[in-house]
Amino acid sequence: SVFFRSIRELRPLWPVWLPLLLIAMLSPLLAVALPVVEKRLIDDVVLPRRSDLLFDVAALYAAIWTLSAFATVVASALRSYLGERM
Repeated sequence: SVFFRSIRELRPLWPVWLPLLLIAMLSPLLAVALPVVEKRLIDDVVLPRRSDLLFDVAALYAAIWTLSAFATVVASALRSYLGERM
């Protein structure tokens, strides 16, 4: 079939396809995680005035946000490279 023939012909590009596929699977999880951490920040830290939890929740939020931004940049670079190679 055409699909399997394409996979065979594009075998040299698998080192680019695989990370792009992993980023595509990770991105929705990160997109869901940010609002959950924001809710935790508001409900568990800000409203009850628990400043002792502020650093932990803010660090978690920053880590998820940074990972999301990094994944976006890497995916963009990989898509550009893949587009040039095809």
